[in-house]
Amino acid sequence: MHNGYYEELDYLKKETEDEDFPVDDFEFMCGNSFYLWDEDLIDNLAKQYPKEKNYIENYTPYEFLHGSCNVFAKALSDIKGLSVSAIYEPDEDAEGIEDYPSKYHLVHMYCTTEDGLYVDIRGVTDSWEEFIKEFIDSGLMLNNEDTVIERDIPKDSEKLELTENSVFSEKWSYELAKLVIEEMFPDYYPENNNKDIEL
Repeated sequence: MHNGYYEELDYLKKETEDEDFPVDDFEFMCGNSFYLWDEDLIDNLAKQYPKEKNYIENYTPYEFLHGSCNVFAKALSDIKGLSVSAIYEPDEDAEGIEDYPSKYHLVHMYCTTEDGLYVDIRGVTDSWEEFIKEFIDSGLMLNNEDTVIERDIPKDSEKLELTENSVFSEKWSYELAKLVIEEMFPDYYPENNNKDIEL
């Protein structure tokens, strides 16, 4: 049971007979038929943040999966009332789970619904294996006894604070995430316990 990117993936796998066509490559899919930004909304956002215009115009959904997943998770939580969770893996010098959290790094931050769905930029799935496949295939997630899953991160946690300083700001990417969730692809993202979402 899934929608969004996962559903698009199902369609492409059925339609293409080219074994080399990278349908499992989320970065490739972002520049293809899936998740093309609304240019008018992007232009308006760039006008609001002229200093970040180049970032905004070149941003893709891939950045919300690898790099700014925390920003997208925060936006989902704020707008849809979803719980935030995070996947952590040990650093190279960590000796095991006893070194968490000092020698661990964030792999992915995402949301969950009360009825057990996993939600991020890609949409919704009820399959944990399907959800983490991207991170395992890329080597980012070990998915073993040392992997840490932190659930129900409080909304006031420092982990959900947006970076805001003279060098870099996450405020514009948060506003972009809100546009994706509320205006570009609203059918992909459920309210907490929304039984009417199309899956």
